[in-house]
Amino acid sequence: MWLQRCNCFVGSCDERSGVPRGKVGCVLIFAWPRSCRLYTARVQKVAGFLAALALLGLRGEARTVQDSGSTSASSASSVVTTYCVTCHNDRRKTGGLTLETFDPAHPEKTDDIAEKIIRKLRVGLMPPPGARRPDETTVAAFLAALESRIDEIAAQDPNPGWRPFQRLNRAEYTHAIKDLRDVDVDVAPYLPPDTVSGGFDNVADAQSFSPTLLEGYLRAAGQISRLAMGDRFATPGPVTFKVPTGASQVVRGPHTSPGLPGPSMSLSTRALPNRPGKQPDGCVCSLLPHR
Repeated sequence: MWLQRCNCFVGSCDERSGVPRGKVGCVLIFAWPRSCRLYTARVQKVAGFLAALALLGLRGEARTVQDSGSTSASSASSVVTTYCVTCHNDRRKTGGLTLETFDPAHPEKTDDIAEKIIRKLRVGLMPPPGARRPDETTVAAFLAALESRIDEIAAQDPNPGWRPFQRLNRAEYTHAIKDLRDVDVDVAPYLPPDTVSGGFDNVADAQSFSPTLLEGYLRAAGQISRLAMGDRFATPGPVTFKVPTGASQVVRGPHTSPGLPGPSMSLSTRALPNRPGKQPDGCVCSLLPHR
């Protein structure tokens, strides 16, 4: 066997005529038997001729792809013109919608209209009963073209949308202070009740922000800062609390531990300047039995 390099031909020689036979392709080597009487010049001519054919074939394939794309766009436009514009035009505007300027090849320019079309076609609401309807294959191809184009543009330029200004409501503000400073505070005396919308008090559209509300937040912040930071001028000292003789030692009261004996207890305090934590009135408190 003889091997000859060829950029665009693969095949072998005919045993009787000695003429190479094969097809245009991208394989670089073809072979023929030793009995094949082909000269180098002839091989070069054949290879050049086949290379020219290959280039023509590639150009024809590219032209076919372009023609296919334009045909797809024209088919989508014909679907809109045939089945939609009859009712959704500038004159009738059925449903408040006109599609005379809608371009199926570029649905991203009017993505809101394209989304409406996709939803209506997906559930079968359009065209309406009694109107001329395209077959299912045409509808599926039309929807696939719209969705693929919209998804492609969305991937290139994402649009997460927007949200209105939202403030913390009273419950969220209380939880935030608890998480940040570990201080339990009741903000009800400082902040007005939150507006309820649809059964929820954390809807951004319903929560207003007024100068009066801002003053309430400032007052609450002042009280919270004093509780969180403590009083550096506080000094230790005992305070006696009278407990009724018949008081239960099982039920736990504020700042108490169950099981403390005796009818009275003393509250010892020590100052913690500039240290955050649970500090009623600027101090850490612990209950001890009164002796």
